[in-house]
Amino acid sequence: GYLPLVGRQTGVGLMTSVDGGTNWDAGTLIDQDGWFNGSIVEAEPDVIIVLYYNLTMSALRMQRIVLTEQGPQVEDI
Repeated sequence: GYLPLVGRQTGVGLMTSVDGGTNWDAGTLIDQDGWFNGSIVEAEPDVIIVLYYNLTMSALRMQRIVLTEQGPQVEDI
């Protein structure tokens, strides 16, 4: 039951909602890059894959993120 939103903040941030978007958590920084034009796909329940181009590293970046009650668990793929 998580609704994830990834976008630009002071870097690339992930915010989640557990009530359909009425309330959001404070957010988690998942990358320092200040640009995001990527894609998110649900790989399995409570697991998302985030794919985007990182301008700072000049490389395509992919992250697997497990959404938990303790916060997101981010790992590079």
